[in-house]
Amino acid sequence: MALSSLTASGMGVLVLVASTLIGGCHSHSIKSGAASELLMPDHTAATTGVDEVATCLPSSELVSGNPERRLSAALLQAAYRGNSRCVDALFVVGANPRASLPDGSSTLWLAARQGHTTVVGQLLAAGAVPDQANLAGVTPLAAAAGAGHQPVVAKLLSAGASVESASLSGWQALHQATAGCHWRLVEQLLDAGAQVNANDENGVTALLIAAAVCEQAIEILLARGADIGHAEAQGLTALMVAAQNHQQGAVRQLLAGGADPKRLDDGGRSYLDWTADASFR
Repeated sequence: MALSSLTASGMGVLVLVASTLIGGCHSHSIKSGAASELLMPDHTAATTGVDEVATCLPSSELVSGNPERRLSAALLQAAYRGNSRCVDALFVVGANPRASLPDGSSTLWLAARQGHTTVVGQLLAAGAVPDQANLAGVTPLAAAAGAGHQPVVAKLLSAGASVESASLSGWQALHQATAGCHWRLVEQLLDAGAQVNANDENGVTALLIAAAVCEQAIEILLARGADIGHAEAQGLTALMVAAQNHQQGAVRQLLAGGADPKRLDDGGRSYLDWTADASFR
């Protein structure tokens, strides 16, 4: 079975899906679904002389006039949009820095995913929890890593965010960074203590992901001790994954690094059986 057909079992993540669900961390559309009722018009350009808090609050008909809910809605949108002025103003009147959307995405999660370093700092200083995950178990650190936001990752790490926190499917920030092919972040996370051979519920490691979508990360991971012979739940090694995804450079790197070309998966297939491309032979 091809990796691209294994989405249901979690292995579909080994095929590049830039705008879809990646290990439980998706591109957040804050104006869709259950979150829409918490949103307000964009008042980022305040009129001179108008109370700043008022310009940051949602219109009352959107949130039934509940003061706490209005403040939370306003802070969530300010965090998503990176509006540091509104964040400050809302904190003055008691907005909760740990407010979250129905899917569990907190103010910090939204700001981290969008790459708003200043707002991330404001939220952390106000008491936001660095490892507050959404309902899929994805932390702000993993969200930022998946989106490639190095400054945000650095700020979260300095605030004590755990590099080993995993989503419900077992993905850590290292998996997310590798899936996005943010290889400098891969180095940053490894420097911070990420476990190079951490695997998810299907046995997928960062090296397996790199073999499919991020040739640049392979050398980094191998140099840090990635197990080149590790196989996921169906017996696929990084070499097989690279061959199936037609990653010619990755195949060469892995063979040069000592991958066993005679290794067979659980179905009795070698890496050559995973590709029809004669250039690999």
